[in-house]
Amino acid sequence: MSSSHGVLSSLALSLNARAGLAQMRRALAGASGMLALALGAGLGLAGPGIAQEGQIIYPGSMAVTGFSGTTIPGFEEGLPPGVDPVDETFIDTERATLRVFDVSALGGPPSGQVVYTPQPFEVLAGQIGQVFGLAYDDGLRDGLPSGVPDLYAAATSLHGVRIVTPDADDDGRPERERRGAAGATFMEGQFGVENGGGPGSIWRVDGITGQVTLFADIEANSGYGHE
Repeated sequence: MSSSHGVLSSLALSLNARAGLAQMRRALAGASGMLALALGAGLGLAGPGIAQEGQIIYPGSMAVTGFSGTTIPGFEEGLPPGVDPVDETFIDTERATLRVFDVSALGGPPSGQVVYTPQPFEVLAGQIGQVFGLAYDDGLRDGLPSGVPDLYAAATSLHGVRIVTPDADDDGRPERERRGAAGATFMEGQFGVENGGGPGSIWRVDGITGQVTLFADIEANSGYGHE
């Protein structure tokens, strides 16, 4: 997925200004990986997940999730003979798993056309891991309507679950495991474990500042936040 441009199709989600947390959770459970903000004039969002000046979400914004991709450290220098590249493939933590695009200038009604957008606001896999389900809240701040909702993203196993065990060959990297093993942990960039996340995590992106924080963990969930 391109870091700044792509073919976008739109999906509108009507938000109830009085919606509470329970409604937001239902929306997360059923949301797709693309969420358009279609609200009345005067609504805006802002902030840096990757630093960006000005607001990031407002009427015409679209939040999109996707797999951040993979990387093979040291691939340019070549792998040792007999080494399977898959065993040295890791989640790319420096690429985005959540982007917010400005699609307010479609050039006409949505019809599957190519849309060239400004540089999107991005949240990296190294921050929150892989996410899929999306929802906005009602924009209440200190009990008062602000017109600036926050964005929520749920952990996912949609792109697979990758695990590792401690470095055993002294190459400075953990060992990727293809099936369960004693001492295995989630690969960095899978669920944002490094930032306190896990399989049931829901992350919040502040609509004003863009600050990314862990909102909740669904401990009673039988699987991942959104499968």
